[in-house]
Amino acid sequence: MLRKQCVIVLVVSLMTAACSDDSRNRRGPDDWDLNDDVSVEDDAGDVGDEVDGDVLDADAPDADTPDADTPDADTPDADTPDADIPDVDTPDADTPDADTPDADTPDADTPDADTPDADEPDVEMPGTCVELWAGGAPAGEDFDFGAQNEATTLSFELRLCEGAAPTRVNSLEVVGDAYTLALGSVSGWPAPIEEGRTLNFTLTFDPQEVDLDGELVVGVVDGPGEFRFGLTGERMDYSPECPVVTPQAAPSFTAVGPANPGEATGGLFDLSVAGTYVPARFSAQWYVVETPVGATSPVFYDRSDEAPTRVRLDAPGDYVIGLKLRDEQLGQDCAPEMLPVAVIESAFGDNDAVVTVTWSNAQVPNPSEGNGTDMDLHLCHPDGEFNTTDGWCVYWRSAATVWHTGNAELVIDDLYGVTGEMISQEFALPGFSYRVGVEYYSDNGYGPSLATAKLYQRGVEAHVQTRLLQYLDFWRPFDFDPATGVTVVDTVQAGSPLP
Repeated sequence: MLRKQCVIVLVVSLMTAACSDDSRNRRGPDDWDLNDDVSVEDDAGDVGDEVDGDVLDADAPDADTPDADTPDADTPDADTPDADIPDVDTPDADTPDADTPDADTPDADTPDADTPDADEPDVEMPGTCVELWAGGAPAGEDFDFGAQNEATTLSFELRLCEGAAPTRVNSLEVVGDAYTLALGSVSGWPAPIEEGRTLNFTLTFDPQEVDLDGELVVGVVDGPGEFRFGLTGERMDYSPECPVVTPQAAPSFTAVGPANPGEATGGLFDLSVAGTYVPARFSAQWYVVETPVGATSPVFYDRSDEAPTRVRLDAPGDYVIGLKLRDEQLGQDCAPEMLPVAVIESAFGDNDAVVTVTWSNAQVPNPSEGNGTDMDLHLCHPDGEFNTTDGWCVYWRSAATVWHTGNAELVIDDLYGVTGEMISQEFALPGFSYRVGVEYYSDNGYGPSLATAKLYQRGVEAHVQTRLLQYLDFWRPFDFDPATGVTVVDTVQAGSPLP
């Protein structure tokens, strides 16, 4: 307030001076010196102006007073670090994570709980003992497979030594390339060994390996922890005079099937040896090498010294049959020969015999329903006659019957040569000669046709025969007996034979 009063007094004084009648202080426009340097010393009026200007300049700092508040505006900025204080709490939120390892503390106790269990068997250490048995007798610390010329599999068992306390086997392994281990049924693991309770398994010795020494290692939960049994064997020397032979197989339900077929349906097979050798010196032995998974072991039947050995292979899959000759003069074996046999599902089911006839005509290259030629297939029992209907012949007039307690029936009857005709026979017995006939029943004006007759026995094609037939020809292609095979007849007569 005092400052404002001083300013007002000063302004009034200046105004009074300006209005005074002092001529010295007045100048006309012509007297103005624009270049005059106004100062306090030059003019008292200038002094008044100088003071006015300073007064206004003095107000400038007053205007700066709000600027001094700018730092005050920064005061909230100083609070920004305060806002970081919650960030410091973030690690505090991790504090529960630090408890996670504490939750594992009970897990660490789990092994501790086992410690008493491990200590319990230690008491039995002095009495723990197992031994190896083979063929119902102790095998000792070492087992010898002897001299072999092929892979040999034997059964073994682990038993308690006499007077030993029960124990448990927790591992069983064989060391050595020549030996293969296969466990029997095990109810639980570790497997208990106690009085009246043993562990059964098989070992296979392959004399064709380079290193024939091995070891069976038995681990037990009790001391001393493991038992070791030595395994040995030898490779038998072959006879230097062994002949070159080849094993062969053919379905035993036919004597005319191709030798050593690549595949056949299940049933009985006749095994034979092809090659030059003296049976009086070399004896032949057949054995099973491989069978399909789940198949029962094949059974061999020696029919006689003259007839081939017979084997039954029922389950579909791949078999390997081995043949081994033994030189009885030198007392040595020959190198084994392998015979693979593939058993397949029969397209004709379990029928012993199936007879078919198909035909073609150049005038009807693509026969169809209502357009073609007609032939009829006949199959007669030895007691029957063609074109009869008493049940001993099967054809279109007598389509189904029973022979030897098995069905015999016309499965396909074709009137135009589209599919051909088929007769199936469930049982074809050795010693019975079954007769086949084909009649050219109708040519429908197309002339001669080429007929093809086939015999299948247990799914294996056993015989094929063809003949060009004229209208009304009756063709007798062949007869067949499972014991002796096919007898080719190949005769033609004009017209169907009468009973």
